[in-house]
Amino acid sequence: MHAMLALIELVTLGGTGVLLMLAALLMRMFQMKKIKACSQTVSGQVVEHSFPGRNKLFPVVRYSVDGTEYLVKRSFAGFVTEQKVTPKHMYADRGAYISARGYLHVPVSAFTNLKHMADTLWPIGSSMTVYYNPQNPKQAYAEEKPEWMPLEQIGFLVAGGCTVLISVVLCVVILAT
Repeated sequence: MHAMLALIELVTLGGTGVLLMLAALLMRMFQMKKIKACSQTVSGQVVEHSFPGRNKLFPVVRYSVDGTEYLVKRSFAGFVTEQKVTPKHMYADRGAYISARGYLHVPVSAFTNLKHMADTLWPIGSSMTVYYNPQNPKQAYAEEKPEWMPLEQIGFLVAGGCTVLISVVLCVVILAT
């Protein structure tokens, strides 16, 4: 009876972990395929900024391939907010930067002017290199191709690995009783 319960637990919980890890690997595979396919470059122009919330900001770049215009947002490895709220630091409107590892660091305070930071980092009308897929020019990266694994993929790998590990430990505990 315990062996059957352990097997069911191992298949259901462990299988879920394996599926999570497979999903992460598939996402990575598709990302690498897109990165490899984006082999051509063209000069684009920053036309606006996007502020989706949570102190995130992106430049939106317009580029043209064979007479057709496209838009792409610059991507980052992640976002780091650096909060400093004191009576002398109630207002933040400068100091955002991109680290060597591709993270966008955004200082925030009680009052934060993200538009001014975006205008400073990527002035409207400034040029930015766009890497695009010649077979499908809508697939593109602005400024640089990502060399990092997105946090979603890392999360799926870690969650899947932990789930498999917990499943194996539970299986051993069930069999030992």
